Amino acid sequence: RSKWMKMETSVHVNMPHHKVSAVEDTESVKHIRNKLKRKEVYERIKRQKSVIKKAKKAQKKKQEEENPEAPKKVPKTLDNTREQDETVMCSDDDEIQMDEDEDEFRSYFDGEQPKTLITTSDRPSRRCINFVRVLLEFLPGSYYYARRNYNIKQICEWSADRGFTNLIVLGQGLQLGGNKKFPCSMLLIHLPEGPTLNFRISNVKLPDEIKNHARVTKHKPELILNNFTTRLGQRVSRALAALFPQVDHLPYFS
Repeated sequence: RSKWMKMETSVHVNMPHHKVSAVEDTESVKHIRNKLKRKEVYERIKRQKSVIKKAKKAQKKKQEEENPEAPKKVPKTLDNTREQDETVMCSDDDEIQMDEDEDEFRSYFDGEQPKTLITTSDRPSRRCINFVRVLLEFLPGSYYYARRNYNIKQICEWSADRGFTNLIVLGQGLQLGGNKKFPCSMLLIHLPEGPTLNFRISNVKLPDEIKNHARVTKHKPELILNNFTTRLGQRVSRALAALFPQVDHLPYFS
């Protein structure tokens, strides 16, 4: 044992110049059998890394003070490292304008008022019904009908014959490790000819669960759509806009 102790006390750690993770620090002292000595060496490594970090920070600050006009390094972010998408559209593109003049949402942008039917999957949970109540307050001109074992095609035909312009079908499922069903998907169908969009829903927080929440007023909602600049994004933004009545003094932008 004295032999091992003598070998372990003579351990010398060379600090690398590159950044070392905490996992690598742990691996570097894993061969030391003595627990106290292993902890001592590990703490020494952390202190040496801290000293090196402070020295680099002080050196960087000194260089900035000596040469304030030197260009500063721009940190990498998602915005400045994002690759340019080839499908991004220009606002004055004639082809895009022609597509919008002939797509399924043209009647809405010509002044048609939206009328939305909301339903759920079979046997909706209480939380799913409460979510439907919120949507009924949130979407003007929306109505709820129970599913009653009808399939999607039958509901679409029935809704289109009665003048509905949109159909929302809420799905529900069990959360991981739970036994209660929560809203997990939303199927949005523009009637009568489509398109159909499927959204995933997560982390639903109802108004009553928000601290100091405000009350719903009778004002028309104002929908703000930003960065829907691709061809697909433009379709999605127009589908979402078709759920809300148009406000005269607010033009449509995306």
